[in-house]
Amino acid sequence: MSEFAGCQDVVNMVGIVELDCPKCGAKGGIEIFQRDGRIAEDGVCDQCGYVIPEGTMLDREKIGK
Repeated sequence: MSEFAGCQDVVNMVGIVELDCPKCGAKGGIEIFQRDGRIAEDGVCDQCGYVIPEGTMLDREKIGK
């Protein structure tokens, strides 16, 4: 069982990504916490308040680069 302990830790890791806002274009305006390819909590633009909801698949082509 201990052989797979590291695998579970990797799945539960949270990464931080800064995205440009698709609404107002603010560079790095939305800080996204991602886990397992999904957004772990709502991402809110610092400039205009645009929200990318929790649970959204992280697809940079659709929600910013």
